[in-house]
Amino acid sequence: MSKLQEFMALNGGPMFTFSPAISFFVNCKTQQEIDELWNKLSEGGTTLMELDKYPFSEKFGWLQDKFGVSWQLNLASRTQKITPFLVFVGEQYGKAEEAMNFYISLFKNSSMNNIVRYGAGEEDPEGTVKHAVFSIHGQESNREHP
Repeated sequence: MSKLQEFMALNGGPMFTFSPAISFFVNCKTQQEIDELWNKLSEGGTTLMELDKYPFSEKFGWLQDKFGVSWQLNLASRTQKITPFLVFVGEQYGKAEEAMNFYISLFKNSSMNNIVRYGAGEEDPEGTVKHAVFSIHGQESNREHP
């Protein structure tokens, strides 16, 4: 039995703009599925990372659709199909772990699932979060540094 995943959309007015710092991460099980989604979402949109092979994925692409919503498509068979994806930049840069721990403390059935940290000699300070997966009330979220 599949879980129902609800989404909500609001007209935020002129004071609100979309940012790729918050996006939907979509796990696709087949080449056909990822290609079809990419073609539909990219129509009238902007490519942020080309749909291609990367060290972390056999096939991945990141784009903003014609409405400004950010989508990351990934070829992988994971349980949760669509996952919120958070990127901490600007004034919030370096605060990912603090934010994740805060969110986990607020909601029941929440946990840190995996953390990958920067090592010595990498582009960010050693020990800071490179990528992490956490669950809030049973729903997975991803955090990554661009």
